Amino acid sequence: MIETKDVEPYLGKNEKALLDLWYDDLLTERVGIGYREATGAVSDLRAIFGRWWEAHGIRRAVCDDWNYCQKRKLWDSKALGMASLADFLATNCGMKTDGALAVAVFLVEYAADVLCGCSDTDTAG
Repeated sequence: MIETKDVEPYLGKNEKALLDLWYDDLLTERVGIGYREATGAVSDLRAIFGRWWEAHGIRRAVCDDWNYCQKRKLWDSKALGMASLADFLATNCGMKTDGALAVAVFLVEYAADVLCGCSDTDTAG
């Protein structure tokens, strides 16, 4: 089970660093090498993430099945919410722990409120 201590190394990372970690993990899992080892530059990881998020049903899983907008109101801390979301992603979406952690922190810090359509009143307590 993913715990808040597992989230801590990801908290200081910016949006690009989190997307880099996710993409590297995704490529390593799918083709055996990360994007850092592959040739060519990746220009817009946010757009690639958005296509992956929809195509693999992650949006539905996080926003609808896991009910992100409501769950975030119940978190005692962001780190606890990130750990819980990462655990959900690893368990239900087939992600490895590192990729799930990078995605969970990225979503909570930068994207899930908009991608899931949460209202301003749906905030953590």
